[in-house]
Amino acid sequence: MSILAKGRALFPEVTPLISAGGGVAERRRVMEVSRMAALMERSGVPCFGERQDSDGPYFIPSACWRNIAPGILSTTRFAGMLVAGTHRLAVYDIGDETMEWQVRAEGSLFYTRYGSYETKATGMLLVCREEARLKAAQNIIRQTMWNRRQLLRESCVERNRPTRWSRSPIKLRAIYEHVYLTTPEDLPVSLQRILDEKEYIQDLRNETGGTLSGSQGIGDIEAHPCRLFVNPACDLLKYVRFFSAVKTYLAPREGPNSYHD
Repeated sequence: MSILAKGRALFPEVTPLISAGGGVAERRRVMEVSRMAALMERSGVPCFGERQDSDGPYFIPSACWRNIAPGILSTTRFAGMLVAGTHRLAVYDIGDETMEWQVRAEGSLFYTRYGSYETKATGMLLVCREEARLKAAQNIIRQTMWNRRQLLRESCVERNRPTRWSRSPIKLRAIYEHVYLTTPEDLPVSLQRILDEKEYIQDLRNETGGTLSGSQGIGDIEAHPCRLFVNPACDLLKYVRFFSAVKTYLAPREGPNSYHD
């Protein structure tokens, strides 16, 4: 993003993190990323152009992250990467959830063949408007459930060329691992819950006397005869896994000649 002469005079120590040409689409893209960076700064998350030697959360704009992580397909729409300890969350400003979604292209953020485990995303953070949150969650979960047999497959073919452009509502894939939904107002609270999620699940396991499940698809804690899905940070993909597990459990009961113990 360019800085005007007056701005350089007032803040000589500030340098632009990203730059773009003069086209309308390029300027719109820069404004989207800049708006997200400003939201992060307001929430106490500083922005940098490269990786930092720190466990504290920080935000790297998407253009800068492309220089860090090779193999990202050109059609990804993420605003940047939120790094916090072992978390690397691809951040999206989905507004009212009507954005075009590239299922395969967004998955390139999770590649290891053309990237590396150090730059592989560990999840997504979707930021939407407060008034659209419930509707957005319902639509994303519904779209994913309709195609769950394909989308929840753990296998993934990694490509090094852009995929064909397609118009699609937001759908989730198993490769995304975690997809947290929040709003600008709730971002600080959501971030803290994400960072505390593993500890929260461990504490609950100790209270219930259960064991940690070995697969995301069967819940977080197994306390016979129950399986618990623990979701303190509004992980939409975990909701999908829960509903999918429920449908799988109820499926035999729908048959007239089925046997149940």
